[in-house]
Amino acid sequence: MSDAATDGSKSQMVRALLVVIAGIVVPGLVSRAFHQAGLSTLGAFTFATGFFGMLVVVWYVWLRPLDLTGPVE
Repeated sequence: MSDAATDGSKSQMVRALLVVIAGIVVPGLVSRAFHQAGLSTLGAFTFATGFFGMLVVVWYVWLRPLDLTGPVE
């Protein structure tokens, strides 16, 4: 395997890891802090917003560019 392919693969892996951290881990920690402070609704909203934002980023960056068409008759 060439070094360019390995670097591209590592770059994609790092980007995916950053998206997961930003979309699940950070909102989860903030949500827990809000729950412990007695702000359960705000904690749930924070996690849901962060998770939904991550889904939008995944769709926009990785899924939207895919050409998902069937066979042409």
